[in-house]
Amino acid sequence: MKANKLMIAALAMGAMMFVACNNGGEDPTPTPTPTPTPTGETTEVEPTAGKITIVINFADAPCNDVVLAGGYANNTAWTASEYQTMEKIDENNYKIVIEPNSEANDNGFIAEAKPVQLDEDSKFSWDGQWFGNVEVVDGACDLDYNDGNGESQMRFTDEAIGTTVKLTAEKWKTKICGEALPVAEAAFIKFAPDWTWAEMTKTSAGTFTYELTWTENGVNINIEGSDDGSAWYPVEDIQGMDAITEGDDVVVTFVSKAGPKGTVTFAKK
Repeated sequence: MKANKLMIAALAMGAMMFVACNNGGEDPTPTPTPTPTPTGETTEVEPTAGKITIVINFADAPCNDVVLAGGYANNTAWTASEYQTMEKIDENNYKIVIEPNSEANDNGFIAEAKPVQLDEDSKFSWDGQWFGNVEVVDGACDLDYNDGNGESQMRFTDEAIGTTVKLTAEKWKTKICGEALPVAEAAFIKFAPDWTWAEMTKTSAGTFTYELTWTENGVNINIEGSDDGSAWYPVEDIQGMDAITEGDDVVVTFVSKAGPKGTVTFAKK
């Protein structure tokens, strides 16, 4: 009997000590934090009647706005001025609802588009498009992959109307997020009509030249001689074009500011 009384007293004392230790302290049961959507898994989004809902998981989380560009509504053209901003669901997942064309285009599709991440100045460039391994997880989407340059675009038939299409994307053609690349140690150029990489001549730190015959087109510049990470310089961004006509032999000068990003100048030989 005495032993039972001692045991009860010990239990009571232990309970009092537990309360004393926790009085005014932190809750011993931490508040659970939301679990983010794992990279590679698309979020579930309900479809919209009469339209195409697109959800894309970007393994390389965007740091700037992502837009959808292409000929997907009212027969819009593939121009930098024709795009719609995608809605950010979480760090890796983005969605957009598009209204397709009422009639199929010459290729038989009612919508064709691809996502593009705006650059560090919030400007549009095709260099910011998705790149590499792109996959359709679920839904009616014809993914057109270009073996020549590693670019992909989504193409839809009327089978996609009123549904949600889910995709995953590996990376971006040009790395926008993170630290800027250092000034290039080497540079390569690609241009019409052959579109094959050629190494430029280094003339000084970060400055490179190359001789070519101009054929009314821009040029691609990269620091590794590959399409991955290359920068596109359209005619309107090339300095000295006012004195150049098609067929002129020109000297191209590229001055690197951060890897393949910099300035391109044309001058007659």
